[in-house]
Amino acid sequence: MKTLESRPALDDGWAAVVKGLQLSKDSLLVFKSIQHDVSELSFFIDGVCGQSYFTYQRYTQLGLTICIFISFFTLLI
Repeated sequence: MKTLESRPALDDGWAAVVKGLQLSKDSLLVFKSIQHDVSELSFFIDGVCGQSYFTYQRYTQLGLTICIFISFFTLLI
């Protein structure tokens, strides 16, 4: 990651990420900002990431894709 106009920007290395995570077409990457220059990456392969999943419907005539995320959390007390 590098800085572009004072903002974090992703640069080289995408080929390694795709290969390392075995991403396929229609995989979803979610970046959660933790600090100014640190992000947490979650990746959904075949719509699944841990106990969470997503589904989507493409409306090609309208040029829309609608995604629905379902996430299951375990609360430990």
